[in-house]
Parts: sequence; C-alpha cells; structure tokens
Amino acid sequence: MKLYLLTIAFTLLSGFAFAQELPDIPEPQKDSATLALEKTNSAVLVEQVPNFPGGDNAFMTYVGRHINKPELVTLFGFKGRIVVGFTVGRSGLVKDIKAFSAGGLGYEDEVVSAISQSPAWKPGIQNGTPVDVKYTIPFTIDLPRAEIDILDLKRSSYRFTFQIKDKTYDIKQAEAILGSKFSSAKIDYIKTFLEQPEENKKQKAYLIQIKD
Repeated sequence: MKLYLLTIAFTLLSGFAFAQELPDIPEPQKDSATLALEKTNSAVLVEQVPNFPGGDNAFMTYVGRHINKPELVTLFGFKGRIVVGFTVGRSGLVKDIKAFSAGGLGYEDEVVSAISQSPAWKPGIQNGTPVDVKYTIPFTIDLPRAEIDILDLKRSSYRFTFQIKDKTYDIKQAEAILGSKFSSAKIDYIKTFLEQPEENKKQKAYLIQIKD
C-alpha cells in the first residue's frame, strides 16, 4: 500500500531557511498519516525558498508515491512519529538526508530513499545568490493493527520467535499458547523492534516480546 493512498497534510511556510534541529510539533488531531514541512528555529532568512518542480503539493505527491508500506508494518501495524532532515543545495539537488528518529519498522528508510531520488529543486536565493536551505520533515503515522495473525507471520519473509514469560518459543509453540490470532496490545513494541539486535534485523529474524 503506497503512502499516497492515506490522508496526508502538507504545509510549507515560505520565506525562511529551515534548520536541522527538531521542531516542537503538536500531536495530530485525527488518526491519519501526516506529512508536514514546518518552520524550525533558524537565524537565516532567505529571500526565496527552494521550490520543488510543480510546487508543494507536487512534492507531497512525489514523496507519497515513492514510499511503500514496510512488510513489518503490514504485519504488526505502526503508530508513531518519524523525523527526516535534508538540505536543498545551491545546485537544487537534495543532499545530507538523514533520519532523526527510529520507529524500528522501516519507515525512515522508505522516506530517506524517496527523498534521495528527488528531482532537482529550484534552489533558495539569498542576495541574488543560490544558497543551501535545510528542511525537517515531521512524519506522523497512525496505522494500527488490532490483531496479529500467526498465519500472516508464517507466510512472511521474516523468521519469528516469541519470548513469553521469560521463555523462548518457536512460532508453532507460540501459536499453541497465544492462538491463531492475538491482540497487538500483548506485544512490547519497543523491545521487539527498537531494541532488536542489529544482527537479527539483518537476518530478518525477530524475537517478538510478549508482555507479562
């Protein structure tokens, strides 16, 4: 499922350079996927901000169409905010793309990849000269999944084991304990995805932490 099929809100505040520091962004008022470019604290004022070909809405559409929902999100859902920064250089090319957050399920990589393939922008101008302009993208996603389907996990490209009350089980043993479907509220998402050893992530072998 492409992100552009979700609800995306986009605001570009013109006339300012954008800093890499994370902005103080209020929580969204409704369940949705929200993409916004917002002004951050910056002492730099530019006469003309960079312009994506076709304008702000075209940038929103471009990013959305180049983001695929990661497989882990399809399996487990995702609710959280990620933040990605980048610079529109003097040549109009995008550079210095980096994620300032980690959701653990792959959305940061998708956004970074999409922006890295961006066509050239019309660069920002200060005193008649092209200048670098930095942006921060706060990206809020609310794609909950109420139940986890063991059959979906078995069919996925990942290998899953489960830790239940300090004991480790393979997926068949976990199914006998949890059932063919179980509430996503039983999963400790931080331990399962954010604190997962890097070697496990590389091998696509995740230990699903079940809350006591």
